[in-house]
Amino acid sequence: MQDQPPPDANGDAADTAAKAYVKRLAKDLLSRVAYRNNANRFRHLLRQRPAAADFPAAVTAALDDLDDLFSEESAPMVAYDRDLIRFDRLKLESSLRQASHTAMSVAATIRELVADHAEARKRLRAARATIRRTTQRLPVAGRGQEEGAAAEETTALVLTLVERLQHAQGKEAALVADMEATKRSFPNLLRQHGVAKAQAFADMTALMELPVLPPPDRQEAELIVQAIYRFEEDYRVLFDFAVHRIR
Repeated sequence: MQDQPPPDANGDAADTAAKAYVKRLAKDLLSRVAYRNNANRFRHLLRQRPAAADFPAAVTAALDDLDDLFSEESAPMVAYDRDLIRFDRLKLESSLRQASHTAMSVAATIRELVADHAEARKRLRAARATIRRTTQRLPVAGRGQEEGAAAEETTALVLTLVERLQHAQGKEAALVADMEATKRSFPNLLRQHGVAKAQAFADMTALMELPVLPPPDRQEAELIVQAIYRFEEDYRVLFDFAVHRIR
Protein backbone atom coordinates (compact mmCIF):
# COMPACT_ATOMS: atom_id res chain seq x y z
CA MET A 1 0.00 0.00 0.00
CA GLN A 2 1.44 3.32 -1.06
CA ASP A 3 1.93 5.86 1.70
CA GLN A 4 -0.13 9.03 1.45
CA PRO A 5 1.85 12.28 1.60
CA PRO A 6 1.57 14.03 4.95
CA PRO A 7 -0.81 16.97 5.06
CA ASP A 8 0.81 20.31 4.36
CA ALA A 9 0.14 22.29 7.54
CA ASN A 10 1.77 25.39 6.12
CA GLY A 11 -0.36 25.16 2.97
CA ASP A 12 -3.57 24.82 4.98
CA ALA A 13 -2.62 27.81 7.11
CA ALA A 14 -1.81 29.87 4.02
CA ASP A 15 -5.14 28.94 2.45
CA THR A 16 -7.00 29.82 5.69
CA ALA A 17 -5.20 33.16 5.90
CA ALA A 18 -6.03 33.91 2.28
CA LYS A 19 -9.73 33.19 2.74
CA ALA A 20 -9.92 35.16 6.00
CA TYR A 21 -8.33 38.18 4.34
CA VAL A 22 -10.52 38.03 1.25
CA LYS A 23 -13.69 37.65 3.34
CA ARG A 24 -12.75 40.66 5.41
CA LEU A 25 -11.90 42.71 2.32
CA ALA A 26 -15.04 41.67 0.43
CA LYS A 27 -17.27 42.49 3.41
CA ASP A 28 -15.69 45.91 3.83
CA LEU A 29 -15.90 46.72 0.13
CA LEU A 30 -19.56 45.71 0.00
CA SER A 31 -20.57 47.70 3.09
CA ARG A 32 -18.78 50.87 1.98
CA VAL A 33 -19.00 50.83 -1.78
CA ALA A 34 -21.84 53.36 -1.82
CA TYR A 35 -19.92 55.90 0.24
CA ARG A 36 -17.43 58.52 -0.85
CA ASN A 37 -13.97 59.12 0.58
CA ASN A 38 -13.23 55.48 1.42
CA ALA A 39 -10.30 55.14 -1.00
CA ASN A 40 -7.72 55.63 1.76
CA ARG A 41 -9.32 52.90 3.86
CA PHE A 42 -9.46 50.52 0.90
CA ARG A 43 -5.82 51.23 0.05
CA HIS A 44 -4.88 50.48 3.65
CA LEU A 45 -6.75 47.17 3.55
CA LEU A 46 -5.18 46.20 0.24
CA ARG A 47 -1.70 46.86 1.66
CA GLN A 48 -2.48 44.40 4.46
CA ARG A 49 -2.55 41.49 2.01
CA PRO A 50 -0.74 38.66 3.86
CA ALA A 51 2.48 37.80 2.05
CA ALA A 52 2.38 34.15 3.14
CA ALA A 53 -1.23 33.63 1.97
CA ASP A 54 -1.81 31.24 -0.92
CA PHE A 55 -4.02 33.08 -3.42
CA PRO A 56 -5.19 31.53 -6.70
CA ALA A 57 -4.03 33.38 -9.78
CA ALA A 58 -7.48 34.87 -10.46
CA VAL A 59 -7.71 36.23 -6.92
CA THR A 60 -4.19 37.67 -7.09
CA ALA A 61 -5.11 39.39 -10.35
CA ALA A 62 -8.30 40.81 -8.80
CA LEU A 63 -6.39 42.12 -5.77
CA ASP A 64 -3.75 43.68 -8.02
CA ASP A 65 -6.44 45.34 -10.12
CA LEU A 66 -8.20 46.71 -7.02
CA ASP A 67 -4.85 48.02 -5.81
CA ASP A 68 -4.44 49.84 -9.11
CA LEU A 69 -8.07 50.98 -9.18
CA PHE A 70 -7.87 52.58 -5.73
CA SER A 71 -4.45 54.15 -6.29
CA GLU A 72 -4.33 57.91 -5.88
CA GLU A 73 -3.59 58.48 -9.57
CA SER A 74 -6.37 56.17 -10.78
CA ALA A 75 -8.31 58.10 -13.45
CA PRO A 76 -11.39 55.80 -13.30
CA MET A 77 -11.75 56.24 -9.54
CA VAL A 78 -11.27 60.01 -9.78
CA ALA A 79 -14.09 60.09 -12.33
CA TYR A 80 -16.20 57.76 -10.20
CA ASP A 81 -15.65 59.90 -7.12
CA ARG A 82 -16.75 62.99 -9.06
CA ASP A 83 -19.88 61.11 -10.11
CA LEU A 84 -20.60 60.24 -6.50
CA ILE A 85 -20.34 63.94 -5.66
CA ARG A 86 -23.00 64.64 -8.28
CA PHE A 87 -25.18 61.86 -6.84
CA ASP A 88 -24.71 63.18 -3.29
CA ARG A 89 -25.74 66.65 -4.41
CA LEU A 90 -28.89 65.27 -6.05
CA LYS A 91 -29.84 63.44 -2.84
CA LEU A 92 -29.17 66.47 -0.68
CA GLU A 93 -31.09 68.80 -3.00
CA SER A 94 -34.05 66.41 -2.94
CA SER A 95 -33.89 66.15 0.85
CA LEU A 96 -33.61 69.94 1.15
CA ARG A 97 -36.69 70.46 -1.02
CA GLN A 98 -38.67 67.94 1.02
CA ALA A 99 -37.56 69.40 4.36
CA SER A 100 -38.30 72.96 3.22
CA HIS A 101 -41.73 71.92 1.93
CA THR A 102 -42.50 70.17 5.23
CA ALA A 103 -41.36 73.19 7.27
CA MET A 104 -43.51 75.58 5.22
CA SER A 105 -46.51 73.24 5.31
CA VAL A 106 -46.32 72.79 9.09
CA ALA A 107 -45.82 76.55 9.57
CA ALA A 108 -48.97 77.19 7.50
CA THR A 109 -50.89 74.69 9.63
CA ILE A 110 -49.68 76.42 12.81
CA ARG A 111 -50.79 79.82 11.47
CA GLU A 112 -54.21 78.43 10.62
CA LEU A 113 -54.56 76.91 14.08
CA VAL A 114 -53.55 80.19 15.72
CA ALA A 115 -56.17 82.04 13.67
CA ASP A 116 -58.80 79.37 14.45
CA HIS A 117 -57.91 79.53 18.14
CA ALA A 118 -58.30 83.32 18.17
CA GLU A 119 -61.67 83.06 16.40
CA ALA A 120 -62.79 80.33 18.81
CA ARG A 121 -61.91 82.59 21.76
CA LYS A 122 -64.15 85.32 20.31
CA ARG A 123 -67.01 82.86 19.87
CA LEU A 124 -66.45 81.54 23.39
CA ARG A 125 -66.64 85.06 24.84
CA ALA A 126 -69.87 85.64 22.91
CA ALA A 127 -71.34 82.33 24.13
CA ARG A 128 -70.45 83.13 27.74
CA ALA A 129 -71.93 86.63 27.41
CA THR A 130 -75.18 85.03 26.20
CA ILE A 131 -75.10 82.65 29.16
CA ARG A 132 -74.63 85.55 31.61
CA ARG A 133 -77.47 87.59 30.10
CA THR A 134 -79.80 84.61 29.98
CA THR A 135 -78.95 83.60 33.54
CA GLN A 136 -79.63 87.16 34.74
CA ARG A 137 -83.09 87.16 33.09
CA LEU A 138 -84.21 83.79 34.43
CA PRO A 139 -84.86 84.84 38.05
CA VAL A 140 -86.80 87.91 36.86
CA ALA A 141 -88.97 85.87 34.54
CA GLY A 142 -89.47 83.21 37.18
CA ARG A 143 -90.73 85.61 39.90
CA GLY A 144 -93.89 86.63 38.05
CA GLN A 145 -97.17 86.25 40.01
CA GLU A 146 -99.32 86.49 36.93
CA GLU A 147 -102.28 84.25 36.31
CA GLY A 148 -103.98 83.06 33.21
CA ALA A 149 -102.56 84.30 29.89
CA ALA A 150 -99.84 86.34 31.58
CA ALA A 151 -98.67 83.28 33.51
CA GLU A 152 -98.57 81.27 30.30
CA GLU A 153 -96.49 83.98 28.66
CA THR A 154 -94.10 83.97 31.60
CA THR A 155 -93.81 80.20 31.47
CA ALA A 156 -93.12 80.33 27.73
CA LEU A 157 -90.47 83.00 28.29
CA VAL A 158 -88.79 80.93 30.98
CA LEU A 159 -88.78 77.86 28.74
CA THR A 160 -87.30 79.93 25.90
CA LEU A 161 -84.61 81.31 28.18
CA VAL A 162 -83.78 77.84 29.50
CA GLU A 163 -83.54 76.51 25.94
CA ARG A 164 -81.33 79.44 24.95
CA LEU A 165 -79.19 78.88 28.02
CA GLN A 166 -78.77 75.18 27.25
CA HIS A 167 -77.84 76.00 23.63
CA ALA A 168 -75.28 78.58 24.75
CA GLN A 169 -73.84 76.18 27.32
CA GLY A 170 -73.55 73.48 24.62
CA LYS A 171 -71.69 75.89 22.33
CA GLU A 172 -69.42 76.82 25.21
CA ALA A 173 -68.57 73.17 25.94
CA ALA A 174 -67.89 72.44 22.26
CA LEU A 175 -65.70 75.51 21.88
CA VAL A 176 -63.74 74.67 25.01
CA ALA A 177 -63.18 71.09 23.76
CA ASP A 178 -62.01 72.36 20.34
CA MET A 179 -59.64 74.87 21.93
CA GLU A 180 -58.17 72.21 24.20
CA ALA A 181 -57.63 69.89 21.24
CA THR A 182 -55.95 72.72 19.33
CA LYS A 183 -53.64 73.47 22.23
CA ARG A 184 -52.67 69.80 22.50
CA SER A 185 -51.69 69.72 18.82
CA PHE A 186 -49.30 72.67 19.08
CA PRO A 187 -46.32 70.90 20.76
CA ASN A 188 -46.26 68.13 18.14
CA LEU A 189 -46.53 70.64 15.28
CA LEU A 190 -43.74 72.73 16.75
CA ARG A 191 -41.54 69.62 17.02
CA GLN A 192 -42.27 68.71 13.39
CA HIS A 193 -41.41 72.24 12.31
CA GLY A 194 -38.18 72.18 14.31
CA VAL A 195 -37.11 68.82 12.88
CA ALA A 196 -37.83 69.94 9.32
CA LYS A 197 -35.92 73.22 9.80
CA ALA A 198 -32.96 71.36 11.30
CA GLN A 199 -32.93 68.90 8.38
CA ALA A 200 -33.07 71.74 5.87
CA PHE A 201 -30.18 73.49 7.62
CA ALA A 202 -28.11 70.27 7.69
CA ASP A 203 -28.78 69.66 3.99
CA MET A 204 -27.87 73.23 3.09
CA THR A 205 -24.65 73.02 5.10
CA ALA A 206 -23.68 69.73 3.44
CA LEU A 207 -24.46 71.15 0.00
CA MET A 208 -22.19 74.14 0.64
CA GLU A 209 -19.32 71.73 1.29
CA LEU A 210 -19.74 69.92 -2.03
CA PRO A 211 -18.44 71.36 -5.29
CA VAL A 212 -20.87 72.01 -8.12
CA LEU A 213 -19.69 69.82 -11.00
CA PRO A 214 -20.78 69.93 -14.64
CA PRO A 215 -22.31 66.80 -16.14
CA PRO A 216 -19.69 64.21 -17.16
CA ASP A 217 -18.40 64.45 -20.71
CA ARG A 218 -17.99 61.35 -22.87
CA GLN A 219 -14.46 60.59 -21.66
CA GLU A 220 -15.40 60.89 -18.01
CA ALA A 221 -18.52 58.80 -18.52
CA GLU A 222 -16.40 56.03 -20.05
CA LEU A 223 -14.03 56.17 -17.07
CA ILE A 224 -16.97 55.92 -14.66
CA VAL A 225 -18.30 52.84 -16.48
CA GLN A 226 -14.80 51.36 -16.46
CA ALA A 227 -14.44 51.91 -12.72
CA ILE A 228 -17.80 50.28 -11.98
CA TYR A 229 -17.11 47.32 -14.29
CA ARG A 230 -13.64 46.65 -12.92
CA PHE A 231 -14.81 46.93 -9.32
CA GLU A 232 -17.76 44.57 -9.83
CA GLU A 233 -15.63 42.01 -11.70
CA ASP A 234 -12.91 42.07 -9.03
CA TYR A 235 -15.49 41.83 -6.28
CA ARG A 236 -17.14 38.83 -8.00
CA VAL A 237 -13.81 37.00 -8.06
CA LEU A 238 -13.22 37.71 -4.37
CA PHE A 239 -16.74 36.58 -3.49
CA ASP A 240 -16.39 33.36 -5.45
CA PHE A 241 -13.13 32.60 -3.64
CA ALA A 242 -14.63 33.42 -0.25
CA VAL A 243 -17.48 30.92 -0.80
CA HIS A 244 -15.09 28.24 -2.13
CA ARG A 245 -16.02 28.54 -5.80
CA ILE A 246 -12.39 29.24 -6.73
CA ARG A 247 -9.54 27.03 -5.52
